[in-house]
This record gives sequence, C-alpha cells and structure tokens, in this order.
Amino acid sequence: MELKGVLEPALKVRPDDSLSHVASRMIKGGVNEVFVWNGDFLGIVTADEIAKRSISNPDKVKISNFIHKITPFPADTPVADLINYVLVSDLKSVPVKHGEDVYMVRKQALLKFIKDDVFSGKKARNLMIFPYCISTDDSFSTAISIMRDFSLSRIPVLDSGSSVVGIVDSISLLKAVMSKKRLSRGEKGGEKISVRGISVSSVMKTDFMRVGPEEGVKKIVNSIQRKNIQTVVVEKNGKFMGIITPKDIFKLIGRSMETLYIRVSGLQEEDKFIQEKIDEMINNSIGKILKKTSVNYLAINVTKHRKGGERMKYSVHGRIETGKGSFHANDYEWDSTKAMKKFLGKIEREIENKLGRSSFRLRRK
Repeated sequence: MELKGVLEPALKVRPDDSLSHVASRMIKGGVNEVFVWNGDFLGIVTADEIAKRSISNPDKVKISNFIHKITPFPADTPVADLINYVLVSDLKSVPVKHGEDVYMVRKQALLKFIKDDVFSGKKARNLMIFPYCISTDDSFSTAISIMRDFSLSRIPVLDSGSSVVGIVDSISLLKAVMSKKRLSRGEKGGEKISVRGISVSSVMKTDFMRVGPEEGVKKIVNSIQRKNIQTVVVEKNGKFMGIITPKDIFKLIGRSMETLYIRVSGLQEEDKFIQEKIDEMINNSIGKILKKTSVNYLAINVTKHRKGGERMKYSVHGRIETGKGSFHANDYEWDSTKAMKKFLGKIEREIENKLGRSSFRLRRK
C-alpha cells in the first residue's frame, strides 16, 4: 500500500477568515486541523491552539494569527517518517503533497501500514496508559488549565466511583468556548465572557469506545480505523484502567527498552559509529529521566540542512511522553551528536522544571 491510497481532502480556509468562522467549520466537520490556503498551502491551524487561548472577540480575529507553518511531505515519503512525525508533533493529521494539491493523512489511516505480526499477542493492558483525569465536579476552566499545562489533547472525566463518564477533547473545548463567546450580549459588546462557571460534565463527550484489558490490540486497531476513533477507554468491572490512542499503538514499531519505546528517524545515512554514539546518549538521558518519572515513549526526528558548500546543519525535534505529561523540544548544531546532546539537555531541563513547579504547588497546599 502507498500513501496515495490514504490521502483525504482537507478542510481548507483562507488566511483572512475570522476565527469564529473557522472554529464553526471545525466543530461542524469534527476535524482537529484545517489547512490555510490562498492558492498555496500556508500551514495548519489546530483546534488545540484555538481552544486553549483566551480570545475576547473571535469575529474580529483573523485565522492567520494561528497558523502553524509546516512543509507538506512529498507523496513518496517513507511511511515510517510520517509515523515518527506524528509521534513528535501534536497533529492529528499530516499534510502530504500529491500533484498540485495538498491532502491530509489521518493518524488512524497510518495504522494500516503496520504489519499484523506487530500486534501478535498484544492486549489492551500492554499498551494502555493512565492519563491525567478530572471529576464531574471540576470546572471547564480546570480542564483547560490541565490540558494547557501538560500539553494534553484529551482528558477522561471520572465519577465518584472511578468510572469514566466522558472525555473532554479539543473539539469539545472549542465548542464550549465558542458557544459561550457567542452569547448575544457578550459578542455584540465585544466582552470577554468567563467560562469558569461551566461544569465539565456539560461539555464532555459521552460517546466513546470501551474495551476490557484483555481485548486484542488488532481488534482495537480495526475499530479505530473503521470508526475513525481517537481514544479508546480501557476498564474492568466498570472501573477505569487507562486509555489507548493511535500514538500508543505506533510505539509498537519503535525500539524497545523494557517497557519504554523509542523511535528515531533521520539518521539512517549516518555512520554506524555515530548512530551507536547517539543511541548511548539517548539511553543515558532516559536513565536520568526514569529516576524522576515513568516514561511511555520517546520520538525524535533529525533533519539535515545543507548550508553553504558541503557543511551540514542538523535540526533535532522530539517529544517524550512521561507520567508527568508530554514534553517537547528542538535544537540544532553543525554536528549530529552535538545537536542531539543539546536537544536531550533541553528535554531533561523541561521535565526538571515541571517537576519543580508541581512540587512547589503541592507544598503550598
């Protein structure tokens, strides 16, 4: 199968469209990203970015202020590179150029390229992660704060009996924010309307897929593809155990280090000694991080840029999913090992800073 077989038309908007117009189209279409287009592809706007920002009058704000610039991938890009980019980024779909147009490839569609033997013997309990959760008593603003602070795109809502009753994701956040801001008096007066009083139970999604911990991963993957699902809830006897997302499934094709999965792309043409040196650097860094928190996976993408003559610049961009949230960083250098060292150092400091802030908040309570 080639990428051409999973290309889909993207929802396109103009750079001068208003934020409220674009948000309404995203909500109606149930899409997390739109492509900004003025005859050429300008970039992507995500529901995450809109929903987590404080905007007083969306009718007067142009969507061009929210563009995430990204170069579309060629249609002949190796699927492994696209999967790694999905792990590194927050995007739910990837732009791919075919002919004169740019199409989207959903994360769910990329699952079709994973061979069945990868899922052999794997159960839901082998892949699920236990995420940050909130209760039905929490406010809408609490959900936004947690999702913003920990770079989350979804958060389960639990009742007093530890059962999942809903999921708050970027689209439900966006829908709540926009409906609240469009209340007639507030919108006409250009006033900022507080969402702090909204209960999270009034904005959460209640229609989601549930499986038991012994459900086979292959069956789960088939359902995700067929129903275009982004989140699967794992529970036992009505009690919440964890969630599975396409990202969690993609980690199966990465390099395993006990329960940690690592995926590095862009170094295939490097000398074997350099690759081994970078592997050692990554393992040492992971060892330090594991002393502070659990780690689910690490995805790293290395891009080479030729700058004048024969000299090459290496850009490293990556994301790590931990028990304390998701962290990402990027850096560059003229040497691949130096670029990787700077990137890993940034990731370690990001985690240290987050843990420090969390400890400070706990001490104040």
